[in-house]
Amino acid sequence: VDVRAAGGGLALLVGVDRLDPCKGLCERLDAYEEFLGSTTQTHARANYLQIAPPSRGDLPQHALLRATLRVRAQQLNSMHRGDGWRPLRYLPRSLPHHTLMKLLSAANVGIVTPLRDGMNLVAKEFIAAQNPLDPGVLILSRFAGAANELTTALLVDPCDAPATARAMATAFAMSLPERRERHAVMLDALRRNDLRAWHSRFIHQLQSCRR
Repeated sequence: VDVRAAGGGLALLVGVDRLDPCKGLCERLDAYEEFLGSTTQTHARANYLQIAPPSRGDLPQHALLRATLRVRAQQLNSMHRGDGWRPLRYLPRSLPHHTLMKLLSAANVGIVTPLRDGMNLVAKEFIAAQNPLDPGVLILSRFAGAANELTTALLVDPCDAPATARAMATAFAMSLPERRERHAVMLDALRRNDLRAWHSRFIHQLQSCRR
């Protein structure tokens, strides 16, 4: 993947998820399609890069999901592309970690919208990868564990396509001062809740159970 060309000079939306039904990828495409068809999109175009490496290709539901996403991506591009612009790039494969971090750093908007998830480190990696002087905006499912810490992300219900589409429009239009303010709060949360802090809390709770 050419990181510099990933956005094609346009605003770049990036998602990085395992190919799994719980990640809400079909619902995310519903929201993006609604975003593309909304009036908020008349003044600018966006490119969406979705990386979704297969996790359990031997399971029928995962194979079906992969086929469904491929068809949906083709339909969306066929319906909305024009003048050499392709709104969605779907990559169902793994990329090296350093490449992923470069993509997250280059993204104007990061989107992490699982239907239900644990901590979800991609959301935190997006915040850590961003330039604090000109940061991107995180759209995050309120059902991801990271939402408890990253409270100034744009929190959404992944099953509500219109609301998620509006969050996309809000993210792309957000002013620099607001982006900086939101990012600073989340970056501070990451620094306060690093590995050492997590280890200390974990050991303390174990000792409390023994007592």
